[in-house]
Amino acid sequence: MRGRYKSGTGIGIITFLVLMICGIVVIRMVGLTEEKKKLEAHTMELSSQIQMEEERSKEIEELKNKMKSKDFIKKEARDKLGLVEKDDIILVPEEE
Repeated sequence: MRGRYKSGTGIGIITFLVLMICGIVVIRMVGLTEEKKKLEAHTMELSSQIQMEEERSKEIEELKNKMKSKDFIKKEARDKLGLVEKDDIILVPEEE
């Protein structure tokens, strides 16, 4: 009879250890699943930011190309620097 109790105790210990390991694995899986969800949300946010920055970069490139055109330079010189061409008529208000 004594041999039965020893083998039963051994099986009980092994069962206990297996259940502990399974519990630890399940707990760790739950934690990893939550972390995965957070990382996926962060990835989506970063993808959105990348798309916005790519659109912004495209707009900046278009503006840069527009600013290189002669018409743009001429318009800015007229508006901001008062450029006058030889064919332009200048009106000066009379002083009172």
